Amino acid sequence: AYVDAGLGKSDPGFDLTVRLPKKVFEDRDRMTIKLNTTTAMYVNIFNWNPYEKTDEQVQKIFPNRLDNNNRIDTTAVIPTNSTYSIVVRYPDTKGDAFEYLHVVATRQSVAFLEAYSLHEFRNKILEIPRSQRRYVRTPFRIIR
Repeated sequence: AYVDAGLGKSDPGFDLTVRLPKKVFEDRDRMTIKLNTTTAMYVNIFNWNPYEKTDEQVQKIFPNRLDNNNRIDTTAVIPTNSTYSIVVRYPDTKGDAFEYLHVVATRQSVAFLEAYSLHEFRNKILEIPRSQRRYVRTPFRIIR
């Protein structure tokens, strides 16, 4: 279990919801991510692949070089333009797989790296005071 022991108290007025069009994806399905926010915020979206064997299990998928404005005022669907797609890929494992979107919304723009180990990523999130961020984890299943 993950316990957020970050600094300070969270702000209930600084919130967002994350919705996927479905909970089960097939290999090579395209994914969209719908965001609804209570106020303007800077959103970063990461995908955690627990089956990845390198130290880059957590990959940033938004913002990116084709979609780099991550300030969301009230609502958005990611991708926000047609220049790219988020394609779900079946990971290197047997049976059904589960991956997780980690959505980090902040009051101020925060520079994130393109990839982290899960431990590095969690430590980075904990550096941001809880009143300055909202953190949502959303699981999804991948089948062949």
